[in-house]
Amino acid sequence: MQPRPAPARLAAVLSILFSMTALARSPAAAAGLADGELPDAVNAALVRVELHAKAADGEDPDAAGWNRRCPNCGEYHDSALDDAVKQDRPATSAGYLVAPDRVLTADPMIETRFVDRWQVRLGDEVVAATPVAWAADRPAMILQLAQSLTAGRALDFAPAPADAPLHVLEPGGSDNGWTHWLQPWQQNSGWLLQNGRRLRALPVGALFLAESGRPVAVNYADRLPADADWLAPHDTWGWLDAAAYEAGLDRVRAAVAAMLLQADIKLRAKPVRPGEQQNHRNDDEDENALDLPQTALVIGPRRVLVLTALAPGLTARVESIRLRLADGSTIDAGFVGSSSEFGALVVEPDRDLPMPAELKSADWEALRDHLLHTADLRFSGEERRVHYGHLRIAQTGPGYKNRLVPTFARGKMENVFLFDPAGDLLGVPLAKRVKARRNRWERADVFTLSAGELAAFNAAPETWADPRNVPLSEADARRLAWLGVDLQPLDKDLALAHGVSTQTDDGGHGALVTHVYPDSPAARVGLEVGDVLLRVLPEGAATPVDIEVERHAFFDRPFPWERYDEINEAYFDRIPFPWVPAESTFNVLLKDLGFGAPYRLDYARGGVVASVNLTVEPGPEHFMAAPEFARDDLGFRVRELTFETRRFYQLADTEQALVVSKVEAGGAAAVAGLKPYELVTHVNDRPVGTVAEMTAALAESPRARLAVRRMNQNRVVILDVAPAAD
Repeated sequence: MQPRPAPARLAAVLSILFSMTALARSPAAAAGLADGELPDAVNAALVRVELHAKAADGEDPDAAGWNRRCPNCGEYHDSALDDAVKQDRPATSAGYLVAPDRVLTADPMIETRFVDRWQVRLGDEVVAATPVAWAADRPAMILQLAQSLTAGRALDFAPAPADAPLHVLEPGGSDNGWTHWLQPWQQNSGWLLQNGRRLRALPVGALFLAESGRPVAVNYADRLPADADWLAPHDTWGWLDAAAYEAGLDRVRAAVAAMLLQADIKLRAKPVRPGEQQNHRNDDEDENALDLPQTALVIGPRRVLVLTALAPGLTARVESIRLRLADGSTIDAGFVGSSSEFGALVVEPDRDLPMPAELKSADWEALRDHLLHTADLRFSGEERRVHYGHLRIAQTGPGYKNRLVPTFARGKMENVFLFDPAGDLLGVPLAKRVKARRNRWERADVFTLSAGELAAFNAAPETWADPRNVPLSEADARRLAWLGVDLQPLDKDLALAHGVSTQTDDGGHGALVTHVYPDSPAARVGLEVGDVLLRVLPEGAATPVDIEVERHAFFDRPFPWERYDEINEAYFDRIPFPWVPAESTFNVLLKDLGFGAPYRLDYARGGVVASVNLTVEPGPEHFMAAPEFARDDLGFRVRELTFETRRFYQLADTEQALVVSKVEAGGAAAVAGLKPYELVTHVNDRPVGTVAEMTAALAESPRARLAVRRMNQNRVVILDVAPAAD
């Protein structure tokens, strides 16, 4: 049973029936088109093209030409090929015999690695086929048959009659087999007007017939210029035969080998707080990585663009960058700058690199439907994989900062570079620079940028670089970006009590100020205890970022000092800080903006929302960046006091002590009874408050008597001190 036409389709059907009735009274009715009868010569040329697809390299096959746009999200993730593979049958498309052994059909835009075999079917007869030519400016291709179809008959095209009525045949498939749509064609029924140009909208894959039933032309473009001879036969189109296609791919391969590299970015280790791994405070792989392999593109003899969106907190930890060439050799590169607009950074290699292809400026609308070669480049460890194929622009539209950007009928374009048949680079996958991520999983959408825009990165960094997003020394990289407050996460009850339920999604985000440090940015703008921080709007950002802070293990209950001696020393490194850490997700958000970056802070006081304008400031030294004394041979380390630890231990600025930052299980310090987060106030009766004082005190005697304080309890720990290892 045939599916019912939709209302709009039904109206078209009724209109056609009326026109057919009128045509039936005219002499043209003898042709049979008005009655839905196709000439035998046309029927004998209508074939089915069958593609038997296969998975490759662990990936499911993808044919962009057969993907359908989702009406809900606009993405191309609904594929006729997926349906066919799941049902263990070939994917099919309509085709036309244009020669005894050649078939014209739609270009599926599928990489050869996903193709098991091609076949063409006419009735019960099936023959093998091979793609041998691709249209240069419309999504069509030619298949060469292994042998002629016995019942087949090639279309015999006639010149288009001037101003004579035409019929249009749109062949296709349905659940019940092949269903064709035949109707009169109104040549002047309307125009597509675009940027002052008149375009003719045409049905894709349609066969145009004269009233006599003789074929006039086949069309595979959904729009053509009004002055174009759109009824021109297919053999007058521009074509790339197999040799020309492969020659284009060879030029692309040469360009990819020379211009697309792997950049190995080495980062300094990120200090890990005790208990952080167990609390899963940050699941971002890049935050904890030491090596970041990234795709890089040569844009000039001494300029390479690394396609990665490192936030300032990550860029600060960059130690070195090496470029891995296609032949496996490596060269060092120096940091030049991070793009303030795109997710990319620029490096300078130690020597000149070849530029075998141009960075061309692409007119995406003019290139619509044109064949563009693709290189899908991916790195896995030291393995480099490139898959080659081609795509055609499905449509264009406004993108980042009102750029005209292309859309392709393919789900993912993150690794796909576009080249023209001459082998020059046209499009690069880039993401816009995210001022601040709304959450740790947020990533900017990748779009295809015209390669011509990349030439700007060959200019001085002052014209394109973000001066706040640069590598820093280890000490500077550990500096805290702060507001000068201690924060407590909200919950539903706190949000209700402070009148911010609506503003914080019932306490789902937002942070309560529990302390304001004197002389801090917060104190200068008048923030108070009890205020609720809501959002941050970075300068130049379109949308604000909701403030979130992690729930500290001891924010709502006291640290269990009274049971401290019960803890097995094997778990010492898992004990979280007793104090609220100075480095929170909120501080990380500010650091990702970069020191000196302006931002607007929205907060609520008594349920009334207000805003203040601030800039990101470096904070005082915090515990994780404080000077540390290490005696790993004795199994312990201590750090100097900082603002947040002084507040927790309630020590005045004049009081001296060192905080035990690490005790190794089984070490001499652990055996002697030393515990993490206790205070060492004296060594051999000498007060200690700095690393230098601790070093000097331990050097005076082979036995050290440490005065240790655990909150209000004091005791002495004896250590046999051997000379520290070199």
